[in-house]
Amino acid sequence: MFDQKSITRTMLIDLVRERGIQEQVDNHDISADPEYWSEELIIALAIRHLVEPNAGHLRADLVWLKMGGRFRLGDNEWLVTDIGTRTLTAIKIDDQVRADPSLIRGPTYAVAEHSITFDEDDFEVVEKID
Repeated sequence: MFDQKSITRTMLIDLVRERGIQEQVDNHDISADPEYWSEELIIALAIRHLVEPNAGHLRADLVWLKMGGRFRLGDNEWLVTDIGTRTLTAIKIDDQVRADPSLIRGPTYAVAEHSITFDEDDFEVVEKID
């Protein structure tokens, strides 16, 4: 029989692994094995994701892609406005937006947002824009 505390710990560890937060841990002097993590660390990592969500759950190496982040897909540049379970919502950075950056100050945005559903082929061609 499992107690609630064990179940909660397991769920939070799964969230950390699923959402790409593990990579953030690997970059610090913290054991890579979640079994050695304190409850405080697990909760802090989960909260960090809620405060600063990223696309690491779509593919682990996309942990850099965050709200307000920019990426290139093919010939188009995009600004991330929301991160969902299987989608990103983004604004296409076109000539109009380049001419008037105030259009993408939001939310609420003065230009259309697009919900983009990624598949494995898309992940291969997403490029980071610094």
